[in-house]
Amino acid sequence: SSGDSYNTVQSVLGGLGLNGLIDAIGEVTTNENGEIERNIKVTILKSKAMLQPKLAEAIQCAGPFWEEGFILEDVSAQVVVTNEGVWVSDVCGSVGAGEINASMDILGGDYKLRLQGTNWPISDNLVYLLPPSASEKLAESWFLLEPSGFLNADLRIINNNGESDF
Repeated sequence: SSGDSYNTVQSVLGGLGLNGLIDAIGEVTTNENGEIERNIKVTILKSKAMLQPKLAEAIQCAGPFWEEGFILEDVSAQVVVTNEGVWVSDVCGSVGAGEINASMDILGGDYKLRLQGTNWPISDNLVYLLPPSASEKLAESWFLLEPSGFLNADLRIINNNGESDF
């Protein structure tokens, strides 16, 4: 339902800790059955995102996978909200020399998140990006090896009926 889509969006946006500017335009009408019809386009620009633990929970990761105080700069995105769902596209942001590009389709409680990171700083907590079952198995080795540096990654997370596939 559209209510589930909005709950998912609210969790993700709350987890982003987004501060910045938006421009919104669209229509909200009532159809012949008395139901509200939505078609809203939102542009996010000149924003910053200070990631919050709620983000990891919203996308069903084991925990926050970034360093404390991590801030994404120059965040921009396009968002379309309809009765069927929410589509987020053209997401861009940067941290130092690193860049992120992403998109997310949210239909009810289900979603598809696609993320591409280049020159992304490897955090001590990166192992928590995985689902809890995988993270638990790898965490001890991860912390023993203490990886560092930067990475390029393509990530896809699909959530159907409460089950995530990475």
